[in-house]
Amino acid sequence: MRKIQKIIIWQIVLFSFFWNGYVKAQGFTVDDERSYQELMDAGEYEKAQEKISAKLKEINSKNTKNKRIPSNFISFVSIEQEIDINSLFNERTVENFLIEDNPELHQLHLDAALVNYQLKEYKRAASYLHQSLRYKPIEFKKDDKLFSLMSQIYLNMDNITAYRNSLELAFKLNPAISKYSKDLGLSYYESSQKKKAIYYLVNYVKMESFEIEDKKIFVKIANLNADINRNLEAQKFYLLYLEKSGDDYDIYYVVGNLAFNETGNLDLAQTCYMQVVQNMKDEESLKKSKSMEHLGDIAFKKMYYNAALEWYLQSIELEKGYRDNLENKRTEIKDYEDKINNLKIELLKSNNYVQYNEYQFLRQELARLKREEIQLNYELRKHASGKRRWKTAIVYEQTEQLNKAIDYYRESIKLDYRSNEARERIEKIQLKINRGY
Repeated sequence: MRKIQKIIIWQIVLFSFFWNGYVKAQGFTVDDERSYQELMDAGEYEKAQEKISAKLKEINSKNTKNKRIPSNFISFVSIEQEIDINSLFNERTVENFLIEDNPELHQLHLDAALVNYQLKEYKRAASYLHQSLRYKPIEFKKDDKLFSLMSQIYLNMDNITAYRNSLELAFKLNPAISKYSKDLGLSYYESSQKKKAIYYLVNYVKMESFEIEDKKIFVKIANLNADINRNLEAQKFYLLYLEKSGDDYDIYYVVGNLAFNETGNLDLAQTCYMQVVQNMKDEESLKKSKSMEHLGDIAFKKMYYNAALEWYLQSIELEKGYRDNLENKRTEIKDYEDKINNLKIELLKSNNYVQYNEYQFLRQELARLKREEIQLNYELRKHASGKRRWKTAIVYEQTEQLNKAIDYYRESIKLDYRSNEARERIEKIQLKINRGY
């Protein structure tokens, strides 16, 4: 009996194997009995799309409410007797966007949108999503997810305006979701609509009780406020960032400048500049030297002349590194120019291809060095060297160190900063020295 059962089982297995092979060979397909939801869960989105399309087609074939009888079924007599064009025109009505409250059709269109989104068919996904809205009234604190999905579809289509509009609808439907505020704020941050960006980002950090993972958002809010001259608000959010994130000496420098130049908080500016001077690496010599200069300005305003002088001299000393590099670069350029000229003389005398290759190489190197010279010169101009010498001269004059004041006024003239006024001051100081008072 057991042998007979085994033989029957093997016959069934073999029949199934050969039948499947025959079906595939003939190009037939076997229907997948899984539901489209199961196919979606399994990540088989193309099959799920086919199932959804078939289901929608089946439902729509039974819906005759909005369908017209084909014109070839209507006789000319019936047209003349039954159709009154004027009455049709006068009695016309506007169709509502919502066709009917049909949860099944709504869900089918929504799932079709999700499937096409996964298949990266974004135009079709958007179309299905809009259709899903026509079969269900919008519900507060529920359908925000639908508009969030719509925003992601438009984002992938590079339609930023539609992305923002959809996300704003999601935010209005459910303001309690902080992510909507964050995404809207970050999107508007790149636009000209600074106030909108501030509104959404501030709303986001308040909803998170100022304990956000990405601390740079505080900097973004501060930057936006600074852009529209809300300097106290900008200062507040920069300081919040420093409080939450620890030491960021670039931001200390920014806050120092804001406090010194805009809000007039000299004590805060002094604290920030001291952080930069004490902790920033020498590679950031521009920010360090500028911080030293401003510390000198603050000391001068407070009439601490010796402290001011010390800071000015330190800033000039730090700047000398750039000046030395520039002079070395100019010397190197002069050497290359001499080599090229000598080589050119030799080439004009004889056709030496090896020397010509060397000549071309030297010219390329010379071009590179000149580009580096331009960059160094640009960086040096940022230091405002002449202005620093002028300030140093003023402090020396204020502290009755007249000969040193003359020296720095002369350096200011060399750097073409307030040259005429510097000459006048030198004359007055020399008269003072000669008279003795």
